[in-house]
Amino acid sequence: SEVTLHPDGRTVLGRVMRPPASDLAWWTLDDTTLHQFTRDAELETGPRFSPDGRWVAYSSSSNGQREVFVSPFPAPAPVQVSRGGGGPPVWGRDGRTLYY
Repeated sequence: SEVTLHPDGRTVLGRVMRPPASDLAWWTLDDTTLHQFTRDAELETGPRFSPDGRWVAYSSSSNGQREVFVSPFPAPAPVQVSRGGGGPPVWGRDGRTLYY
């Protein structure tokens, strides 16, 4: 899915297409104003909130191949966590494990 719901049940994070790339943006169900989360010139996909809602994992091809990044939410400061490629991330129940 290209849209994910925050654990608060009110905040949505999703992919916004801006060809030839896409960015991630978030909004709330009460206020649909888009807030930019990523601003790369590449395709970002598969956003997922951590179980506590403090982190977002996603994949991006910003380094030339698809890699997995983790960033605090809502103020992005992405860190690459995969090496040699990575697909769509999924958080483990403990909120500390990331599968990709």
